[in-house]
Formats: sequence, C-alpha cells, structure tokens
Amino acid sequence: MKIRLLVEGKRIPESKRHLKGKAGRGVGETIALRGAFKNFLTNAGISAEIEMHGGLGEVYKAFIDSFESDEDNNSECIVMLADSDIRLTDIPLRTEADGRAVYDYWQVVLNHHSNVNAKPLSTGATAERVFLMVASMESWLVADVPNLQRYYGLPVMPTPLEDIENQPVESVSAYLNAVANAGNRGDYSKKRDSARLLGGVSAERARTLTQCARLFSELERLSAL
Repeated sequence: MKIRLLVEGKRIPESKRHLKGKAGRGVGETIALRGAFKNFLTNAGISAEIEMHGGLGEVYKAFIDSFESDEDNNSECIVMLADSDIRLTDIPLRTEADGRAVYDYWQVVLNHHSNVNAKPLSTGATAERVFLMVASMESWLVADVPNLQRYYGLPVMPTPLEDIENQPVESVSAYLNAVANAGNRGDYSKKRDSARLLGGVSAERARTLTQCARLFSELERLSAL
C-alpha cells in the first residue's frame, strides 16, 4: 500500500513551484529537504511519498483532509511527522484499556501548538498515525556522529550527545553549533546544512532513538499491508 508521509516543514506554494532564483526563494530548500527525508527512509529500506506542509497547523490540516478525501478508497496509508518541541520525559502519558501507560502523541500536538484546537474526527486520523521528532529534526541529525564528522570535515570524532531525546531543543542546537564551529563552518544553518545532514544519517544509528524507531517500525508494517 502507498504511504504518504506528511512532514512539518517549509511547503512550496503552488504558484512558486516553477520559479527559480530570487523569485522562487525557498523552493530549492524545500525540494532538498523533501529529498533528504526520502533518502533518510530509503537508507532504512522504506519507500514513501514525502510531502512538506509548513508549520504544525498546516500539516495537521493536511493530515485530516487527506483522511477525509481517502475515506472511501482506503488506498493510502497517511502518516504525520512533526517536531515535538519538548523532551521525551515531558510527553504526557495516557492509560490504555489494558492498563498500559503509553505516550499521548496527539496531546503534544494539542498542548504545544495553539493553532490546533480540535481532535481529529475522521476514524483513520488517530494518534497512532502521529509521529514526533523528539525534540526536533536536529535531534535526529546528532544521532549519527560519524556523519557529522564527515560533513563538517572534522579530524576528530565529536563527543556524542548523551540521552538525545531528553535534551531540550536549545541543547541540541548548541551541540550542533559547537560541532559546526569546530569545522570552521560557523554556526549550524538549517537552510544550508539540514538536508545534507539528514540524507546521510545512518538508519542503524537513527533507530537508537525510540521515536525514530517507532516511525520506522510502523512504516515497515504499513508497507507490508
């Protein structure tokens, strides 16, 4: 079954997709990031259609609208991926019918993004299809230290960042800035560096992050349907 992964990120407006140079500023960046996510999943042996959908409010709307448009067809597996903006230990828990405590991913969306004010109404658009980069996409980048070393041309392997998913966004950013500066590139630049780094992240190292492993496992399951 076809998988559509809707990712929080910069979207290309329809009116700008044919533009180049200054007139199409941001288009190349978005295309590069979409390609990087494609490579990232390919490295894990997963095939999916990647769509970039602006901020959380926009990717949420696309998520719900996609289920509604596919309600009768059921020809696609639609999955949403966004930044949590909080540490793993700060994600609230909910209790399942069997008494198990599990992470309440949808509550993160409701709690931390004021422009999302309603739970999904469509049967298929459930929390099980919501995935979070904890605490941000940059957290996934720092999971692969050899990739950082190669990209920034460092003679010595950087000291790994410990307990990545429980590091706040600010700590991950500071770590990336330190690594980038060690390679004489100046601070880490999302526009310049993020796509190139993400496309080179090892699937094996990414799986050491629980929420990335959850994404890979679910996409593998959906691919087999």
